[in-house]
Amino acid sequence: MDDGTANFLATSPCSMQEHTSAMPATLPVSSYPMAINKAQQQQQQQQQQKQKRKQQLSSTVSSSGDEGGVAAAPSRMELSGGIGMIPHPEKAHRGGEDAFFLTRTAMGVADGVGSWSLQGIDAGLFARSLMIESRRGTDAGMRHPGKIMERAHNATKMRGLKGSSTALVLVLEGDQLRSANLGDSGFMVIRQGEILFRSKEQTHAFNTPYQIGHETSGGDRPTAADLHTLTVRHGDIIVAGTDGLFDNLYETQIVSMVTSSVSLATTHTSTTSTASSTTHTPLTEEEITEKLQVLAEHIVNEAHIVAGRKTGRVPFGDAAAKHGMSWYGGKMDDITICISAVRDPSVTLELITPTTTTSSTTNPSDVPAKL
Repeated sequence: MDDGTANFLATSPCSMQEHTSAMPATLPVSSYPMAINKAQQQQQQQQQQKQKRKQQLSSTVSSSGDEGGVAAAPSRMELSGGIGMIPHPEKAHRGGEDAFFLTRTAMGVADGVGSWSLQGIDAGLFARSLMIESRRGTDAGMRHPGKIMERAHNATKMRGLKGSSTALVLVLEGDQLRSANLGDSGFMVIRQGEILFRSKEQTHAFNTPYQIGHETSGGDRPTAADLHTLTVRHGDIIVAGTDGLFDNLYETQIVSMVTSSVSLATTHTSTTSTASSTTHTPLTEEEITEKLQVLAEHIVNEAHIVAGRKTGRVPFGDAAAKHGMSWYGGKMDDITICISAVRDPSVTLELITPTTTTSSTTNPSDVPAKL
C-alpha cells in the first residue's frame, strides 16, 4: 500500500496514512397491428430472457459469519487459478508489501501498510506472515475465514513482527464461498460475463483502510472483518486483489479482460449453443490453470501500466474527487491479483468463448505464500 501523495493537488485536508422494438417507418398502415403484436411479443420474450438470466445468475449472499447456519453443499468444489504480482518499483528490492496464498480450497491477499517504512519497519513481512499463517490454518482444516484471520493475526504477533496490513481470506467448502475482508483489498465473483458479487471496502476515511497490526499499532481487530457467504457454481471466476489492482482498473475493465480470455460454462453437462459463433471446448485442470496464470499476468501488467500514467481517469481518482481532491493519472503501488475458477472435479470445465494466447507460464494449483 503506497502513500501516493505526489499526484494530489490538496483542495481539502485528508489523511494520507495509507489507506430497452422500434417499428419500421416504411410499414404500410394496414401492417401496424401485426407489427405492434410482433413488437409486443419480442418485448415479452426479451423480458422473459432477462428474468431467466437473472434467475440463472441468482445466488445466496449472507452477511452472517455463523457456519452453523450454512446448509451442506450438494457437491465438492475446488479452485484452480493463477497469480500476478508486481511490486512498487521503489519496493521491488525487498519484494514489495503485498502477499498472497492460493490452494485448492482457499485463497487470500494482504497489503502491508507502507507508511511503516518511515519507522524503518517492513510491513511486507507482516502481510506475508498473515498469509502464511492463513494458509496453515486452512491446511489444518479450519473453514471459517474470520477465525482463520484471527489465528493468523495471533501467530504473527507471536513472531514479534511489527507493522499492519489489510487482509482478505476466502474459503470454498462445497458450493459455499465464505469470505472475511478487512480493509481495501477485495474480490468479485464473475459468472458468464457479469459480476455476481463484489466485496465492499472498509475504510475509516479516504485512503485510510481498516488494518490489523501488532499490539501497539492501534489498528483494527480481525473481528471487524466483513463476513459473507456466497453460493457459487462450477465455472464461476473469482478475482481477488489488493488495492493496487482496484485503484487503477475499473471493474468493467477487469470483467472484460476475464471474459474475453476465459468465459466458462457454469452448467454441469456439456451443451450445444444456438449461437453460431460459440463453441464449447473441454479443458483439463492444467489447461485452465495455465490460462488463468497467463490472464493474471496480463491483468496485473495492465494495472501496472495504468499506475505509471500521469494523465487519465482511474477509480482512485474518482474516489478522490468525491472527497474534494484532484488526482491525475494512475496510482503507483504494489499490485497483486489472484484469479481462480470454481471447479467440480467430476465435471470437465468448458471454455465457451475461447481466445488464443501467445504465451503462457504454468503455475501449480497450490501456491505457497513466501516469507
